[in-house]
Amino acid sequence: MLKLLVVAAVIASAGFAQQCPANIPAAQATITQVYNGASQAYQWTISPTSAVSQPPSGSTACSAPEYISQFGGGTCQANANQQTAQPQVIINSCKYSFSDGGSRTMTLALSCDASATTMQLTQTVSVTGPTTALVYAFSGKYAGVCSGGPTNGPTNGPTDGPNGGEGGGSPACGGGCA
Repeated sequence: MLKLLVVAAVIASAGFAQQCPANIPAAQATITQVYNGASQAYQWTISPTSAVSQPPSGSTACSAPEYISQFGGGTCQANANQQTAQPQVIINSCKYSFSDGGSRTMTLALSCDASATTMQLTQTVSVTGPTTALVYAFSGKYAGVCSGGPTNGPTNGPTDGPNGGEGGGSPACGGGCA
């Protein structure tokens, strides 16, 4: 634990404090939902940094733009349209938290994979809790959450660099990593 804190302090003091990416493109995937021992595959649209209205082909959109949307039988089955907290930074990973404003809470934990230039989601989502308070836990990988940012993918747009006004780099590096 002490070693982890020392590494975090060194990174922060060097001007490379990690930030969660501000612009992660939405991803659609078939993900198996596991709840109370039963498994069911659904289509999901996941967009951790902005609410979108992007249903899979042949499905009806949810009633409003969502961060996370579940589709089955051509209709919106579950969704999360409220960000409940700022993204949580953990060395080389970010955790995003959402809610439907009622009985569902959804989290997305993205870990560092320098080769994942687009968000890569795991094939299952764990669902826990009673039906009146379901908790969905998604996970995946994305290069943008690495403390050095993506190595060969798109940048997240202009950001201030360590000397001010530089730009085009990953926010994880303040625009100044090369």
